[in-house]
Amino acid sequence: AINWQSCALHFRLWDLSPSNMAGGMRKRQSEHPLEETIAPSFGSGRIIGEGKVSLISPQRVLETGQRQLLLLPPGEKVKPGIQTVIKVGSKGQKLHGVYVSREGNINHMRWLSKLESYRLQSIRLHKPSFHSPNKLVELSKNLRAGIGTDTYPILQITLPEFKYPVVAMHAVKDSKSPILPKILPIGHPERLFVLHDPGMDKPNPVEIKFQKLAKKLGQASLIQIKPNVRERQALRRIIEEPYHLREVKSHDKELLWKFRYRLTTMKNTITRFLRCVDFSDADEKEEALKMMKIWEKEKTVSTEDALELLSEDFKNEDVRKFAVKQLDKENNTEIEKYLMLLVQALQYEHGYPSPLSEFICKRSAQKLTMATAVNWYLTVEAAEAPKMYSAVLREFRNTHLTATEEGKKWKKDIENQMQMVDDIRSLCRMVTTKGGKQSRRVENLRAALQEDGKFAELTKFKSPVRFPLDPSVLLSGIVPEKSTVFASNAFPVLLAFQRHNSEEIVRVIYKDGDDLRQDQLIMQLVKLMDSRLKKQGLDLQLISFQVQGWSAKDGVVEFVPGCNTVASVIDESKEIGKFLQEHNHKPKLMENALNNWVKSSAGYSVLTYILAIGDRHLDNILLTKDGHMLHIDFGYIFGRDPKPFPPKVKFTKDMMDAMGGPEFEEQFYEKSCISYNLLRRDACLILNLIALTGDWAGNKKDNLAVVGSRLALERNDDDAAKDYKLLIYKVMHSNFEALKDGIHTIATNLKK
Repeated sequence: AINWQSCALHFRLWDLSPSNMAGGMRKRQSEHPLEETIAPSFGSGRIIGEGKVSLISPQRVLETGQRQLLLLPPGEKVKPGIQTVIKVGSKGQKLHGVYVSREGNINHMRWLSKLESYRLQSIRLHKPSFHSPNKLVELSKNLRAGIGTDTYPILQITLPEFKYPVVAMHAVKDSKSPILPKILPIGHPERLFVLHDPGMDKPNPVEIKFQKLAKKLGQASLIQIKPNVRERQALRRIIEEPYHLREVKSHDKELLWKFRYRLTTMKNTITRFLRCVDFSDADEKEEALKMMKIWEKEKTVSTEDALELLSEDFKNEDVRKFAVKQLDKENNTEIEKYLMLLVQALQYEHGYPSPLSEFICKRSAQKLTMATAVNWYLTVEAAEAPKMYSAVLREFRNTHLTATEEGKKWKKDIENQMQMVDDIRSLCRMVTTKGGKQSRRVENLRAALQEDGKFAELTKFKSPVRFPLDPSVLLSGIVPEKSTVFASNAFPVLLAFQRHNSEEIVRVIYKDGDDLRQDQLIMQLVKLMDSRLKKQGLDLQLISFQVQGWSAKDGVVEFVPGCNTVASVIDESKEIGKFLQEHNHKPKLMENALNNWVKSSAGYSVLTYILAIGDRHLDNILLTKDGHMLHIDFGYIFGRDPKPFPPKVKFTKDMMDAMGGPEFEEQFYEKSCISYNLLRRDACLILNLIALTGDWAGNKKDNLAVVGSRLALERNDDDAAKDYKLLIYKVMHSNFEALKDGIHTIATNLKK
């Protein structure tokens, strides 16, 4: 049993300077609950002082509150009746005249240095006023007066306080408690153990308080203040560098707050400013809302800024409402580009309804393509997070779509479309679950669509159904003989639809078991980056296609006609260049095909590199007869890949040889480097869109880090272009990549 009268904290202060240390650190065995800890072996180290504080009072109550403990050298004692421990009152007794010089590896803090300078100056001018009347200090002076040195060290101790008094009791005799281990004597060498301080990585409350005080001083004078050269350079760096790639430091926040009035006339600055605002502080919040109105008046808030303000980093409702207000200034064509990610941003709203949900529903009800798209976006998300997304979906269908006669017709069209989707899903899953090789699966598909088949009604709809990927197209039914099954791992199904009142065949690829939200995201980013390049006068002849998820596990992809996989082209024609010659006999057609090949190869190589698209093989790269390259199947994105040692970019020697000579090869490198540097300038927009994605896209922090590293924003344009050109050259001449392509081709042929 433990005697409560002996419960105490024993403190010993050691001199750990190199001259007084021996032995360093050693591992030890201990019977203490914190086993296998690392304890310092002080060896011949010098003990400066030691002392003891009792934990239990004579009244058998656990001690609480602040204490001051005098640390005496070993063996030195005080006269009887003199206390070496003093209890500090509720107001506290501060020890004045203490100055700690900052030496060694302590981080430099400008504001703290200023306070130190002021403190030292005060000590010099008013030295007598800093002598504490504390009894313990006087005792310490008297004890050491005989040897002519400074006072003994005094330790300030804060014991935890509890709501109710904790009373000590004797343990029951012969009690074998597993909680209380063997208590070692105070002088035992294994009594010491290392504990982690959980507050080490937390913000410094003194520094935070200083920043708040600094923000509230001189508000009026900040309107006309101008930054000096060094401050301008720092502000430029903060504004140009995406926030995703580095933590905003305290001195950056000071600069942004100090020069906030000047920032209102600059683009892409409002988000940086709002990141340094503490919205839990009423004064800062009021100032931030006032500044937002100035930014709006200056018309320097872009769509890019509004998208960033809708990310999970901005939780204040006024800020999110402000972002929606800025988006409302854009037309429907522009909003449609970001519609999928705006739906994703709903997960960061405080509740339903919200300004963002109202905005999405209102805008989508104005255009058929947007109404169809948002219906499927919300349907997919409602299955994952049913409460909020289901509520928005109901509001959209039952309130916004039914507000007009045209909207009521669209609602009926969407309902017919969803019924068709359910039937197609059942058909394709029946085919894929029966098993067998590709040829057997094709037979099962076409048999199910015959007149006596289980899904015969899909060959001729009762009334035309709007095509989910393009609602302006009406479908009459599925054409069995033109539908098939691919030999890929998941055996996707190619469905051929007859267009209503037309001979045209519309094809889509149904994929089961894949979350096509990733494909949707990548194609949206591809289209966006292509449009940004075209605005800069660079048309890379990129072909994109529609993708639509029907749930988190299935969906359809638009089939691009006239395409062949690069693997099949090499298998049949042996060379890509020979394939292009076979389909472009005239010189002008061949020249146009080579131009398309050079530009589209450069474009897709850069885009797939920046977005870190994985699982790149020759069956995932398509080639049209007129020379356009395009990538498909984006199941692995942002650095993920099912195979070990994946290349950062997919480009083979056969692809380069198809360009027909040094002139076109030089054009390829030139187009690649120019497009890469142009897209690096849009890094903030690209990263903002990725930041809005949900958990289905993987760890958001990792995704941003991967894409940020691919953008190489720390490099200038010339160095970044050289790095990318060297990367292409290394991958193109890699024998290992050629071997992997050969193995993949053999494995694919075995499945047929």
